[in-house]
Amino acid sequence: MTTFLALRAALESGEARAASPDAGAPTGWRVNAWVKRGILLGFRLGALKEFAAAGLSFVDKDTFPVRHFSSGDGVRVVPGGSSVRAGAYVARSVVCMPPMYINAGAYVDEGTMVDSHALVGSCAQVGKRVHLSAAAQIGGVLETGECESGDHRGRRAGGRQLRRLRGDHRAQRRGAGRRNHPHARNSDL
Repeated sequence: MTTFLALRAALESGEARAASPDAGAPTGWRVNAWVKRGILLGFRLGALKEFAAAGLSFVDKDTFPVRHFSSGDGVRVVPGGSSVRAGAYVARSVVCMPPMYINAGAYVDEGTMVDSHALVGSCAQVGKRVHLSAAAQIGGVLETGECESGDHRGRRAGGRQLRRLRGDHRAQRRGAGRRNHPHARNSDL
């Protein structure tokens, strides 16, 4: 358990990541499989525990409780149903607008806004100054999804359904207006 708790602390501080930028890799990213295995081990080691919050009751694994932030962390969590799980890195100046969720193993870099109804899945990697809005979903259950710095994920957009548009840094659904947009790229995120 001590080793797992050390990994969880390293994830929360940003010292360990499920995936790291790697210019030498074909995709530009290197997956750190040992981190993913450690997160999965945490779920196996955990026992179900009741948690109370704002008069409500929740049941989850005791190895991944809800994270608590203070004003000294520099993370803005607006009241209204948002949750960040232990084991997630959330940098200074991140804004969390309700309701939103950031799962264990996720990495959310500075200046990012995780807007209403947005989900940052397990091990998703979100760059600096990204705006995830209106039901955007990045990553999944221990699948790594990347979002480049300056991107904007729009309403009900899933990480594998998007194209990145140069210039205005907004993402749109595959095919929706793509042929007529002068800045559309052919590569998926």
